[in-house]
Amino acid sequence: MWKAQGQFVIKAEVKLFIGGFMNKLFLSLVFAGLSTQASANIGGVGSGGGGAVHVPAATLDQIKSTLPNARRELRQWLYGEETLVRTGRVKSDALNLIFGINQPKGARTVQDVLGDLQIEFHDTTPCYDALGNEDDGSIYTSLPGDAICISGARLTQELRADDYEYQTTALILHEVSHLLGANEAQAVEVQDYAVMGLHLIDFPNSAFNTGRIAVSLQVQEQGLASVVKIAAKKNSLKDKWFNEVAIGRYSAFVTVLDGINVNCDNLKGAPLMSLVNYQDIDEIRMAQEQLMNLYYASNSAWASEYASIFNGKASVNLADFFKGESTSGLGAAAYWPTSGQWADTQMPYIKNVKAWTDEAAAADATFKKIVDHAQAVANEASFTVVEK
Repeated sequence: MWKAQGQFVIKAEVKLFIGGFMNKLFLSLVFAGLSTQASANIGGVGSGGGGAVHVPAATLDQIKSTLPNARRELRQWLYGEETLVRTGRVKSDALNLIFGINQPKGARTVQDVLGDLQIEFHDTTPCYDALGNEDDGSIYTSLPGDAICISGARLTQELRADDYEYQTTALILHEVSHLLGANEAQAVEVQDYAVMGLHLIDFPNSAFNTGRIAVSLQVQEQGLASVVKIAAKKNSLKDKWFNEVAIGRYSAFVTVLDGINVNCDNLKGAPLMSLVNYQDIDEIRMAQEQLMNLYYASNSAWASEYASIFNGKASVNLADFFKGESTSGLGAAAYWPTSGQWADTQMPYIKNVKAWTDEAAAADATFKKIVDHAQAVANEASFTVVEK
């Protein structure tokens, strides 16, 4: 039950969001715009011509068009943000609440609520809070189950044509956080975090971009599945084909996964967009290392270095495998799985074709699951929007 975080709405009851990162972005855009506009309006030498930058207000149709597909955009940001929260890069009790972190067993999460959420859209009237006060959004509606109210009539007075998409989507999350028990301060905090992340999404092309990534991942997974079938017909691990295929599959997956988890290795606290949840990101890291294991095992020139990783053992856990990659000289220090929950997963010492094929099949099974999850987000069903 709060106002959209509009930068130019100067009202006492509206919390402006011009701080930290957004402040710098805002100022840089304003000064860049002023500079461009001023240059365009100079009529002659010494004329001193210029004009203020004007951004039109968002229309009712623009705000309304944002609502149906907001679930897909929210999933992308929430998946990435949960990864940051669970790894300690972002610390927030408000985010912990909506993600179910440190909450009672069985507590609902933001993902649970988004699944069945309905939106009551008011095109000519405000929403109302529990006390009957007018508001931009509210959890009080005439709809059954999980539902929120969004007032297009009020938002057209507060949002601009260049911010309505991410601001409206962040307001939806504000109200959802109330459904999960957040107080007003917590809901505003969640909304502020969402604004910082959601403004990075290309809303008009979101369906195309997410769909392209999901399809690309599916193509690579199918390629790996074909490799497993071909490998089963080979007679010797010394066949150069194994080494070439292993590194080729690894490189292809890294390229695609850069899109599914934006800049996951070098976040430094920046917003993260993801088509899969934090558990999937962990499994992706494991599957990538499985492909590297195939690569090391199928290069006879590295036999002694590869053997040194295992030191006579049939398998080692993931932490020891990472360490062995570095100390043996085969690879640089690898990226630790996102939450560390796969540390006990065993990496086998591959000695023959069957072991190689088994490991490749295991990696493929993981990627197949990731494909399914990424496609689910890319093809996310629309919110039910009921106009009042």
